[in-house]
Amino acid sequence: MKYTPNLNLKKPDVTDYVRIGDLNDNMDILDQEVQDIRGTIDQEVQNIQGIIDQEVQSIRDLIDQEVEDIRGIIDQKIQEIHGIIDQEIQDIIDQKVQDIQDTIDQKIQDIRGIIDQEVQDIRDIINQEIQSIQGIIDQKVQDIRGIIDQEVGEIWDIIDDLESPVYHTTLTVTLDTDSWTGTEAPFAQIQEVSGIFATDVPIVDVVLSGDWEVDQARLEAWGHIYRIVTSDDSITVYAREKPNVALPLQLKAVREIDNLLVEEGEPLDD
Repeated sequence: MKYTPNLNLKKPDVTDYVRIGDLNDNMDILDQEVQDIRGTIDQEVQNIQGIIDQEVQSIRDLIDQEVEDIRGIIDQKIQEIHGIIDQEIQDIIDQKVQDIQDTIDQKIQDIRGIIDQEVQDIRDIINQEIQSIQGIIDQKVQDIRGIIDQEVGEIWDIIDDLESPVYHTTLTVTLDTDSWTGTEAPFAQIQEVSGIFATDVPIVDVVLSGDWEVDQARLEAWGHIYRIVTSDDSITVYAREKPNVALPLQLKAVREIDNLLVEEGEPLDD
């Protein structure tokens, strides 16, 4: 028995017997790894959103304080001017006041323009940082999926090379968006899969198209699936949320030939 270097998955040697339990252990490790990554992504997005909200609130508070201070200065200046003027020059003073008011209004407008520009610059920086982080996250997920696909492929290559009396079959099915039942979680869908047995414990994965946007939608929808139960010629799929896109699936089932396997770990009769 060998183990993969990254996730410590079990890789049977050519002389080892393939155990369904080992395959299930590998799938549990892969499922937990994907779940941990999703949890990290969700936490990072929440942290970034909190920073954005805090920065925007701070800027709003600063704007409000600046406007309040300017209004206080305006009121004080107007009061001082009215205190020193005589009635006979009231018209002149009124004109001056109006000129001052126009100047202040323009100044306020200029300040607001500067503040709006600075807020926009900050938002652009934050959006750029979010895009950079999202790119890193997307690349990390893609790298991990590549590792998983490679290691699963190696396991199947090993199974193909074994001389034990087992064989595997690959079946396909598509979960559509209209066949989900239930008004609340868990939601369920039954699909016909000709050739599958109730005793099968298949390895199931979503089939990707190679188109980035399509594959992103399928991977997100695939994350809502948490259980698949086999029956003769059909499967029942359970989801935490109803997927909003169709999901093409591939099922690989490993079976004994003619029930020759006596007990797990014992040799087979000729």
